[in-house]
Amino acid sequence: MKTFKTVTRDCCAVGLMGICAVASAQNYPAKPVRVIVPFPPAGAADIVARHAANGLSEGLSVQFVVETAAVLRVRSVPRRRHGPRPTATR
Repeated sequence: MKTFKTVTRDCCAVGLMGICAVASAQNYPAKPVRVIVPFPPAGAADIVARHAANGLSEGLSVQFVVETAAVLRVRSVPRRRHGPRPTATR
C-alpha cells in the first residue's frame, strides 16, 4: 500500500510532465532575433556578427537580423563637472 507521501510525489511528477509538454509546444522565438552591434558597419565586429548570425540561422532554423547601432554609442550618464558652472559674461 502506498503512503500519502508517495501518492503526492507521483501526482506532482505527472503534473510537471504535463506542464513541460505544454511549454515545449510553443514556438520560440516567434519573431526574428535582433543582434545589435554597437560599432560602425563594415567593421570587424559587424562582419563577425553577420557570419555568426548566418550560422545560427542555419543551425537553429530561426531568422537572425544584424543591426549596427553606431549612433547609439552615447554615454547614458552625463559627465559631472567639478566646480561651479560657467556663467555667461559680456
